[in-house]
Amino acid sequence: MKIKILASLIAAVLFATGWSDLSISYASESEVATAQDFKWGDQTNLKEHLLKHITYPATGKVIKETCKEELPDEFTKEQRVYLDAALKDDAIYNNSAEVMLALKLK
Repeated sequence: MKIKILASLIAAVLFATGWSDLSISYASESEVATAQDFKWGDQTNLKEHLLKHITYPATGKVIKETCKEELPDEFTKEQRVYLDAALKDDAIYNNSAEVMLALKLK
């Protein structure tokens, strides 16, 4: 809870000083560390989502927001942490294959 409050305060300061394009993740250090060893499992829902719900080209930020808005319960907490860590907010993905490559999935 304290980390989220601190992150919100930092975001407010960054916004006020013109650094609003920086991204802040709410994933804890342990969640980010486990994302490196994460195994996605069944990719059917992910592939379907990337093909049907995303309009390309799209930034990583748009892809992550669309995932949360369209089907908020589609992915597990661990999968969402992995998506957040693997997809860079300012990177532009031209198709689902580029997203899968960024996620290190086939």
